[in-house]
Amino acid sequence: MSIFGKNKTSETKEIINFTSILQQLKIDFQCIPEAKCDERTLYITISLSYQNKKSVCDLIFLLDRPTLTGAISLNEQYDQIRKFFIEQFNYTLRYEDEILIANNFMQTNQFKEIFKDFNSKIKRPHENFVRSAY
Repeated sequence: MSIFGKNKTSETKEIINFTSILQQLKIDFQCIPEAKCDERTLYITISLSYQNKKSVCDLIFLLDRPTLTGAISLNEQYDQIRKFFIEQFNYTLRYEDEILIANNFMQTNQFKEIFKDFNSKIKRPHENFVRSAY
């Protein structure tokens, strides 16, 4: 056991557990809340569905970093998405999980189209981020 109270085996088990949860989720694009976006941040609203339950959240992508980084935005929808994971999977969502959700969505053709369109609209296109996003 490490000095932080967890060993690598339990940490790996939690990651594997979330990976299996992620595989069961349906992730759908909802909209781009353009009023929240600027040249440094892109917000994308998605829905997460499992069986007949659904919850909505915003992903935030930080464009002013060396590589494209995304996670769930800490906004008015955040408590609902955490509640969704507790109720549906008895799982407490962690920051690392949020990054996995964002990375999963980044791999879709829909994200690539949204990202390309967003970059063409802002004053300073982040061409180097487009390459790192794929």
